[in-house]
Amino acid sequence: MVFIDVCVGSSCHLTGAPEIVELIQKEVEGVSVKVDEEVYTGITRDNFRDFFENTIMTAIKNSEV
Repeated sequence: MVFIDVCVGSSCHLTGAPEIVELIQKEVEGVSVKVDEEVYTGITRDNFRDFFENTIMTAIKNSEV
């Protein structure tokens, strides 16, 4: 797995960081997302809603118990 960190601080934001992030995301198959200590790969716009509802919301609900 490759991790790419893009500066998104105020000066980087002003010089186009959001556009760089978007370009990177368009070029890769999908992004990796870490929820707690679990890494999920291949997250795309098409599968994000399902991922959010089934993974992120489940993690949130489990943390409230």
